[in-house]
Order: sequence, then structure tokens, then C-alpha cells
Amino acid sequence: EIQFTQTVNSLPLVMDSLMYVNSNSDTFNIKTVKFFISDLTFYTPAGGYVVLQEKFYQDASNMESLKKEISQKIPRGNYNRVSFVIGFTNANNISNMFTSNPEYQMFWPENMGGGYHYQKLEGQFLKNGNKNNFNFHAGSLDKVDYSILVDFPNNSFTVTDQPVKLTINMEIQNWFKTPVIWDFDYFGAGIMQNHEAQETIQRNGHDVFSIIVI
Repeated sequence: EIQFTQTVNSLPLVMDSLMYVNSNSDTFNIKTVKFFISDLTFYTPAGGYVVLQEKFYQDASNMESLKKEISQKIPRGNYNRVSFVIGFTNANNISNMFTSNPEYQMFWPENMGGGYHYQKLEGQFLKNGNKNNFNFHAGSLDKVDYSILVDFPNNSFTVTDQPVKLTINMEIQNWFKTPVIWDFDYFGAGIMQNHEAQETIQRNGHDVFSIIVI
């Protein structure tokens, strides 16, 4: 069982509330959080591993999407590490692999390389007292693989006959601060065709997610 959550400054995300301040001192809100996670992998101390085949689509505004029950079985035993990919590696990012909504609506334009968005994070920020839109969209631009592998070593748990329960949290503030402080005004409203922006998202994504396994 997997529960997905989103926080800002370690507190539950409040949608469409212009009350957050990032490391660039920009006041902002969040209106949309949609993303994929793939290649969720569990590792054993002996070097074995199990990869879940399911691709997880999440929408913070749809509570049903935030809790998943997975039918694929994980062999009994001890595990000590978990990893997953934010979005898809190029080998798995295939145009038209989704044929129905909402996943299909995450398509990435063919003239930019095709496949699907890794993420759509959208909102507004204040500049000179005015609200400006931002679309923090991540994907594989021109076939360059900007997917983000996140790895959680030292997460020891034992699989028995009971379900494994994971909580995967996105700390939204971390997209904007480490190692690059994100400037909404510098990158502008749309970044899908901006390689510098896509590389920055990839670099900043290393500590956005955390997990709890029980």
C-alpha cells in the first residue's frame, strides 16, 4: 500500500494559497501538482531486488490517486533500500503508452521529443505586487533524459504475510532551493523548451521526496 503526500515547509500543502515564500524570497502558491513515479525498487542486503512494474500517476487534487494498493507481490524477507524514478527514464518514456485520461493529458509534445511529462507543478508568484503564473513542467526535452533517480539507503524493513505500507512525501519547497535557488522571474512562465531549467529541476530533485516504510 502506498500513500502519497505533499508538504511545504514540512506542513501539509494548502492549495491555491498565496502564503509560501521560497529561497529566492518569492511569494508563491500552488494550484496543480501532477507527477509520475516509476521503477519503484526494493533491494535486499544480499544484492537482490524487486522492481514494481506499475507506473504511478499522482494528482494532489484527486484524493483517490494518492493511495494505491499494489497487486504485485514482494517476496518475503529482509530489505534495506528503496529507490524510484521521478518521471520515466528515456527507455520507458514512450509516446502513446497511455490511451486514456488523466494519464494521457500528461503527454509531452512530439516536437520536443515526445513521451510524457514527469511533472506538472503550477501556480502563481508575486512580482511588484502582481500575480504571475508559473508552469514548473519537467520532462525529457529533445530526448535528453532529465528523469530523477532518488535512492533511500538504510531503510530496513521485513516483508511478511502482511501488506508493506509506504508513505512517499513530496516537499515542494525543496524543488526551489538545493543546489540551485530557483528564480521564477528568471525562468519565466513556461520552461518546457528550456534545457537549463530542465537540468536545474533534475539537480534540485535529489531531496524533494522522502519515504517511510512500515
